Amino acid sequence: MTQEQIIKNLLISQKQVTRNWAVKNYITRLGSIVNRLNGSGWKIIGKYEKYEHGTDYVYTLIEKPSEFKIGEKTTQKQLFSTKRMY
Repeated sequence: MTQEQIIKNLLISQKQVTRNWAVKNYITRLGSIVNRLNGSGWKIIGKYEKYEHGTDYVYTLIEKPSEFKIGEKTTQKQLFSTKRMY
């Protein structure tokens, strides 16, 4: 499982992921992963939240992209949202 898949699963199940959780789990490029997800149709916001023992940066899932099915109208962005490296 890739780091991006781990973050996607966590956002879907818990609706948020924190910077400290990611670092503890050796995911050091969380901001980059969130930026890629936002670019592919996910709506994720980030902000600092204060806790009893300090602050942490928290990314919260607002909306995940809908899975389109064959026969549905799709946009070019949905069809070509992944970059291919040749």
